Amino acid sequence: GFAVCFNDLSENKDTRLPISGRIIAGHPLQKEVVPGNAYRIFTGALMPKGTDTVLMQEDCQVEDAMVTIPRGIKRGANRRFSGEDIKKGSVVLKSGRRLKAQDIGLAASIGCTTLSIYKPLQVALFSTGDEICDLGEDLSAGCIYDSNRYSIGALLHQLGCIINDLGILTDRANVIEKSLSVAAKKNDVIITTAGVSTGEEDHIRQAVSSLGKIHFWRLAIRPGRPIALGQIGRKPFIGLPGNPVSAMVVARLLLVPTIKFLSGASLDSQVSAIITAELTHNIPSIAGREDHVPVLIKTTEGKTLAEPVFGKSNLIFTLVRSTGSVIVPINSNGFIKGSKVQVHLY
Repeated sequence: GFAVCFNDLSENKDTRLPISGRIIAGHPLQKEVVPGNAYRIFTGALMPKGTDTVLMQEDCQVEDAMVTIPRGIKRGANRRFSGEDIKKGSVVLKSGRRLKAQDIGLAASIGCTTLSIYKPLQVALFSTGDEICDLGEDLSAGCIYDSNRYSIGALLHQLGCIINDLGILTDRANVIEKSLSVAAKKNDVIITTAGVSTGEEDHIRQAVSSLGKIHFWRLAIRPGRPIALGQIGRKPFIGLPGNPVSAMVVARLLLVPTIKFLSGASLDSQVSAIITAELTHNIPSIAGREDHVPVLIKTTEGKTLAEPVFGKSNLIFTLVRSTGSVIVPINSNGFIKGSKVQVHLY
């Protein structure tokens, strides 16, 4: 466009000025600005002292080294100031924030060559149970494929963790205790699925207690009641339920914020996406427990609807068919059809 001094422009009619210089990005004008002149200037170029307004070239007419500028332009149009984006002394990136692509660009824009960050967590992950088979193995009678290690592993991968997949532990107390002890020496966090309930073959809690401490066990939620949090030495331990839906519900509720916190994330950065929707069916519940009910979000006639996807805690397909969950408070008997509810999106 053309850089000019606003005071040289007429208020009532077009202004015709001589073009007295050419300014390109990275090459400032080497002479003094003369009042009553226009200067050809390109995007990114430094505006010379004495000019304060830029006219876009498509709005002007050029003829015989003269430019005709239409009336009506505002003072300071198309001008950018140094320091508009970031001022000296400003905090541009707070600790506890997970870096995004634009954050890296921002750091580069102010000349930062390095940033202090948390290193990725080393997480030991294994499943337990003699009835669990790994992928590729032949299923024996009464056995199922291990899905928890893969779903929880994918969740940890999304959180930026380095995952040490330790496979499937048999239901042997000595094997479990030894494996947990070794894992605690080589990893930052230990995560197991199954083996934290009340059965005679559930050895995880006892093993963790022998090596460290269980801080609490069991939650008043459905699904996901059997959950153990503790530590082995100084390493955090999280024992997730064995049922696939329970494992994922508790993982989103406790595992994700815990991993984020241990990775350096501030608590105020851990905000989940929540939308309001209208229930298409009743959601019954029993006071005394917090229910997490999968729902499928639909849009019909401008309405956002939440259709409950009911199923038992072993049916992981209910999570695949849903887009979020409705949380029924612990002191509630549920929600009726047509209620406005908050949906926590996956």
